[in-house]
Amino acid sequence: MLIVGKEQHKGEVILEENSLFQIELPTRGCEGYGWYLDKLDCGCLELLSESTRCMSGQDKRNAPVMRIFQLRAKKEGTTEVRLLCYRAWEGKETATECFSTKIIIKREKEGLI
Repeated sequence: MLIVGKEQHKGEVILEENSLFQIELPTRGCEGYGWYLDKLDCGCLELLSESTRCMSGQDKRNAPVMRIFQLRAKKEGTTEVRLLCYRAWEGKETATECFSTKIIIKREKEGLI
């Protein structure tokens, strides 16, 4: 499965139809910040799951966390995914970070006869 991270910010990712990929972004969970989807084209992409993983085996209360979004490329096309990092109770207008990447979905390769 393809893992998309901060290094793909403002870049592009090329996928085949029906392929799965994950967006993984670190945040300061102990301070209440989290990543939230701001733009998702549901015609081209399907959100399968959202989860959080602690990034340290040490003191889990203060450890940074990785926010994970698992998606499926549904159909051929070009779209964008955008996520914002903010405290839910403060709203997206107070976002401290933004992540966006262009997603290019190509038709599945035809099987050989």
